[in-house]
Amino acid sequence: MGLDIRVGVDNEEQVFTGEYVNSELSSEHALSRSFCYLICEADAVGDDEDLLLEQLEKVSGVDLGIFAAMEVSPTPIHEVLTTLGSLIESLTKVGDLPATFAERDESPIDIASYFGDFSINKGDGYIGNNFGHDLRNLKRFLEYARSRGSQMVEFQYG
Repeated sequence: MGLDIRVGVDNEEQVFTGEYVNSELSSEHALSRSFCYLICEADAVGDDEDLLLEQLEKVSGVDLGIFAAMEVSPTPIHEVLTTLGSLIESLTKVGDLPATFAERDESPIDIASYFGDFSINKGDGYIGNNFGHDLRNLKRFLEYARSRGSQMVEFQYG
């Protein structure tokens, strides 16, 4: 067992219907434990280590502060979608994403596996997802939630 991450919305009854929960959509929107660790990393490592999200900001040129905002309060869905679109577009152009990260003595994330093959969906549901797969799942969920009337989103853990 471990900590899981999901996206909460301001209109859960309209989004997480019985039909949704019992369909393939829920697995197409699932996020991996590696993604959960990535988002929570600032709470788990010391100040002397470059956070993976900070390194991703440098590589992509995209401000990822929206993820920290989603941890503490509801955030406008359109802002998150804009950031995700820019991040996905930018990282798709990076040839060897794992090579851009600083060396680490240890990490719960296998950098080569999780950040490798960014444009390929790896994994089943959320098991074995790579970073690109997680971002595309998150984007698909947010687009689905917006189509159901969601305006605000936040990360939730359980």
